[in-house]
Amino acid sequence: MEDELARLCGFAAPYMSQSIDGQQSLARARSRIQQVLGVTDYDDLFIVKCVDDDEDAGAEAQ
Repeated sequence: MEDELARLCGFAAPYMSQSIDGQQSLARARSRIQQVLGVTDYDDLFIVKCVDDDEDAGAEAQ
């Protein structure tokens, strides 16, 4: 899916993958991604998942 989005946006697949993984800034790609996906509100592109730090610590200890 990342490769297809990269192709539609005109970006190299590694750039798109690194951007989605947080290793590269999406600032350069932001408007192009919105245009390709037909999204007007940038925040609609993401699902934010909150993680409880206490749960993570317990899972690591097991």
